[in-house]
Amino acid sequence: MVDGRIAISLLIILLCFYSTCMPLIMMTQLFFQEISALLHKFSHVPIVMGGDFNFPLDLIMDRKSTCRSASSKSRIQLQTLMSDLGLIDAWRIQHPSDRDYTFYSHPHHSFSRIDFLLISKTLLPCLLTSSILPALISDHSPVSISMDLNISSPSQNQ
Repeated sequence: MVDGRIAISLLIILLCFYSTCMPLIMMTQLFFQEISALLHKFSHVPIVMGGDFNFPLDLIMDRKSTCRSASSKSRIQLQTLMSDLGLIDAWRIQHPSDRDYTFYSHPHHSFSRIDFLLISKTLLPCLLTSSILPALISDHSPVSISMDLNISSPSQNQ
């Protein structure tokens, strides 16, 4: 009797990001340069990167305020990183016209979606749901995704 088995191992890079409130532009630029260089070494591995980025990706859809917000270098650098690594905003891709927020700033009287989960485009077929949950024990609302990694075995981060 011949018993043949195929074992598929799925490797995913999982990054948790927390941006400080301090205006450390040079450190932020250096961070994005270093993380980009590191992740390019693993360009064939799907990525899930999430956390508190401290800025919205889209100033119109992800922010509600009476004050005008300037574009930040950090946002531009993250958008470049997303483009270079083939990352998409999991919640926004499933909620293209929704306006929901993860943080309220009392000093600025503004709502923003500054917490998000970025995933490799190759993981999109695996993405089942994405949600912004109520803030219960923090001043930030958690962001949640559910994925079925058996739907597709992504091998390229495109």
